[in-house]
Amino acid sequence: MMKLFPAVVLLAVVLLTQDLYGAEVRGQVLDMEGKPIVHAKVVYVNVDNGLTYRLETGPDGRFLRVGVTFGTYNVLITGPDGKRIYSSVKKVSPPDFHGEAVLNVIRIDLSIIPTKVSLVPFKGPKAAEIQGEKWRQLTEDNLRYLSPEQTAELREENAAIVRYNELTPESQAAIKNQDWPQAAKMLQQLIAIAPYKWELYQNLGTIQRNIEQYKDAIASFEKALQVIQFDADTQKDRNKLRAAQGALFMGMGEAYFGLDDLHASAAQFRKAAELSLNPALAYIHLCSAEYNGGNADAALDACHRAIKADPTQLEFYLVLAGVQSNLEKYADAIQTYEQGIHVSQARVKMDRSVHSNINSGQGVGISQTTRDKWQVAQMAFAEGNAYFALKKYKEAADRFRSAAGMHPAPGLAYFNLCAALYDLNDFAGAAAACDRAIVAEPGLADAYFVKASAGYGMAGQHGKFAPPHDAVAALKKYLELEPDGPYADQARAMLQEAAIKN
Repeated sequence: MMKLFPAVVLLAVVLLTQDLYGAEVRGQVLDMEGKPIVHAKVVYVNVDNGLTYRLETGPDGRFLRVGVTFGTYNVLITGPDGKRIYSSVKKVSPPDFHGEAVLNVIRIDLSIIPTKVSLVPFKGPKAAEIQGEKWRQLTEDNLRYLSPEQTAELREENAAIVRYNELTPESQAAIKNQDWPQAAKMLQQLIAIAPYKWELYQNLGTIQRNIEQYKDAIASFEKALQVIQFDADTQKDRNKLRAAQGALFMGMGEAYFGLDDLHASAAQFRKAAELSLNPALAYIHLCSAEYNGGNADAALDACHRAIKADPTQLEFYLVLAGVQSNLEKYADAIQTYEQGIHVSQARVKMDRSVHSNINSGQGVGISQTTRDKWQVAQMAFAEGNAYFALKKYKEAADRFRSAAGMHPAPGLAYFNLCAALYDLNDFAGAAAACDRAIVAEPGLADAYFVKASAGYGMAGQHGKFAPPHDAVAALKKYLELEPDGPYADQARAMLQEAAIKN
């Protein structure tokens, strides 16, 4: 019995030493690409007494601390950016009989953590089956049992997610800066990583359309329509799905329009209109495609549908009335312009009431009101042209006068007013309007000729044979600006006649 005593005493000394110096905790933290995370913060907090140990990973992602008191700890690991990487409850224990303290070792390798986000953008229709495999239901303790093939598969998936997240801000910046070649390049790289992400094809197709790569754009939109069926979130929301598909058909319609394939373009816009919950934009594009394709009746029907879907859009009235005018349906065009002007005036009135309320958050500018006024001016000008075509010069003059008073560049409106007044034999009014057109646009050659003609007309009305001096000067200016213009021969003849009479 005496021989056993020293061994017992020695064991007691060992236990006393362990309690005095505590345990060693160590570990390593790797990112989703399997690379060390430097300067990660590791915090151990004893759940019984709040004793705290703060550690930091080094260049190899490792951390080490000796002399940690035995006990149960809340362990939190955060990255250099402060984002949580890992949290758990750990028991810090003395070594076992073989001298190993396996529970005191933490190895966090994010590259072999099974992904929680959907793999559909990366794996497509097999994503759910892949993520449901039993071996992926891992815990921290059984990660060691992964096969080399399984480890490689997880690392590939995590690396793809990392690369996707790195490229996304770069592509967004290129799009924001309208650097279309760079944006297209970045999107193609993203598609190579996530070939089942339909939004990537939509964005790429839009960019390709912007840089007139119409065939490539059509292919991208078609691919988006193919892979959207694998997006569970979109598929389960019928309205969201219809809106997405409608936008893709719109993109294809615009690309076909760019190729001058108007039949195909109209077909895509028609599909978009059928799918969209707000089909106004699709119908107005369909109107344009049908008209340019020579289908006048279909164009008029589409334009009317656009206005019915959204009667507040002034552009729709302009497009419809423009088609009607080109078809020489001037009375219909005038009616459409009047409807548009009425809508615009109502909008201006409403906008003014908003701006009159000093407590309104919307009353911060008048840009929309200004745009509405310009569109009213544009419609009044176009309506004046329709009246002019019907030889209703008085009504035409009224519309041109109204347009000139609202338009930021009134030169052409004043010139058309000059022409309308001239046809009404109001030569003084015509000359005054032409003068205002010349002030607004000094290079408007025809204004000088009509001014001169009005001067000749006034001279005739007063029984004078010689034209006024400013009419002669206007003819010379016209010839200076357009020596081979449509009225050049007539201007020279008038100058020659004036020279004889003087």
